[in-house]
Amino acid sequence: MAVITGTVIAGNTIQQETIGIAVKTNSLVEAHLNNFINPLIGVDNIDGGSVDATLNWWGCSRGPTAAGCADVNGTNILYTPFLTKPF
Repeated sequence: MAVITGTVIAGNTIQQETIGIAVKTNSLVEAHLNNFINPLIGVDNIDGGSVDATLNWWGCSRGPTAAGCADVNGTNILYTPFLTKPF
């Protein structure tokens, strides 16, 4: 099985989705400067890799896991620091 490396997801507005970004790889995926507007889960890591999801807007100023913000699901997801207002 080939390993995919160097994946960067950046500069997107993701809205009204159940899951904004779903990651299924054993590698590192970077997701930065994205606006998550009304997804239930902003980032879902469904495999053993890592996700650097810092510097995203999670739909509110309190960041993921706070009430009213997009959430994270899975392990190995780095989300701080996060943006406190959309860009």
